[in-house]
Amino acid sequence: MSHFTEDNEMMVRLYFYLYESFSPGLKDKNIVEVVSGRGGGASFISQNYPISSYL
Repeated sequence: MSHFTEDNEMMVRLYFYLYESFSPGLKDKNIVEVVSGRGGGASFISQNYPISSYL
């Protein structure tokens, strides 16, 4: 399943950029995110990167 759609392409690119900027520092870490979105970023990160948990 591709996460890139016309509606969320910019969001996915942002999360990709942020994760790659900190990698491998986030590998196997617990991630806590405070947002008011629909969980698309959490879904993208947890399905594509080796993190321990995502809240």
